[in-house]
Amino acid sequence: MKIKSITLAVGLLLFALPLPSFASTIVWTLSGVTFEDGGAASGMFATDSTTGAVTSFNIVTTPGTILGGATYGSGTYSAFDNFFSPNSFAIAADNALALPFINFAFLNALNSAGTNPLQVSFDLPAEQVAFECSDNTCEVSRFATAGSAIGVVEAIPEPSTWAMLIVGFAGLGFLSYRRKKQSLQLA
Repeated sequence: MKIKSITLAVGLLLFALPLPSFASTIVWTLSGVTFEDGGAASGMFATDSTTGAVTSFNIVTTPGTILGGATYGSGTYSAFDNFFSPNSFAIAADNALALPFINFAFLNALNSAGTNPLQVSFDLPAEQVAFECSDNTCEVSRFATAGSAIGVVEAIPEPSTWAMLIVGFAGLGFLSYRRKKQSLQLA
């Protein structure tokens, strides 16, 4: 009887251990992002690893000779994925033409971790590269001249993993309850 209980407890415990099934977020950190006027951008943003959609961000730009700096946070601004070109996102208040706004265009999609260089070529159309504007007409703007984003996967257990963990602990609780009940009947 004891061996059965121990075997069942070990089996339930192994069943309850988290399995490697994950939904993940990629957290990106801007690295070496500079603008043509001497300003810079720093901060982070997060994307869904399946879709590449931006889920949160906190980016700060510093003043240069063309534009003053700005702070772009998820609480007051919105991200618009692939707004100007693929593998890009624009950050703006209220709508895509709000003041000020910034666009980050990357060489690769934002759904796999690693280093992803910014599109900074002056041979491409303006909407396909990284830039920041001070107004909705973008008459005053500055373009990124260098930089990249470095992405790291942040794993989050799926609900099924949590469910298995809860079932395992409930099973162990039930075994403990039965053991106490049996020892009371024997006494």
